[in-house]
Amino acid sequence: PDDIDGYETLKEKYTFNAMANELDFAKTYSTYLLKKIAYFKGESIPDFQAELDQEYNYTGNLEITFSNNGKKMVLNNQQLIKFVQERFDEYVNDKSISSQKKKDGLSLLMANYEMFDSFKEHCDKNLPEFVSLMNKGDLCIS
Repeated sequence: PDDIDGYETLKEKYTFNAMANELDFAKTYSTYLLKKIAYFKGESIPDFQAELDQEYNYTGNLEITFSNNGKKMVLNNQQLIKFVQERFDEYVNDKSISSQKKKDGLSLLMANYEMFDSFKEHCDKNLPEFVSLMNKGDLCIS
């Protein structure tokens, strides 16, 4: 811009510090994993929404809508993690998916596991089968 002083004045006037209280890693990484698993399996990606009560307050639960059949699920964090574990097990054991496709999908997840400490912590705690596959280096599964 030509008017650097004007830009700096506007920037100073409208810039503020924001701080997030905390991230809900269970929801964040569970939705990420569910989206990736659906993608790897060639399924439509589910829609995720925070559940609201009648007064539009956040309940702490996550609503998942599957576009292919319209099915909806409302899950708390423990149920969500269990659902991710079930979907991951289905993916790993699905005989209709080639070993190479599984290896490609798991390699992407492994790269994220190695790059992001919070994702690693989430997987270590909630996806022991995935961590076990990685530790063995056995990503080429049948």
